[in-house]
Amino acid sequence: MGQKTNPVGFRVGVIRGWDSNWYENKSYALKLKEDEKLRDYVRNRLKKAGISRIVIDRTSKNIIITVNTSAKLQKILPISFQEECLSGEQ
Repeated sequence: MGQKTNPVGFRVGVIRGWDSNWYENKSYALKLKEDEKLRDYVRNRLKKAGISRIVIDRTSKNIIITVNTSAKLQKILPISFQEECLSGEQ
């Protein structure tokens, strides 16, 4: 019986990159939870866009969210985030 390989983990670094690009030394779990909340917010906000992938790039002060969609969107859609959205105090 053969061993099963995760297809995403198998392709990372060769065909595609990571879905999140950042490094955190101390509060890793907090940043991971924030990424999950951001992904849920974007998916709920752009339900009809046919989102295939959401990539989150973080620096010390900025967050860049790249959304790959199946729909042909010809413009950049500004979405404003507030600290309450990330901390769960909605």
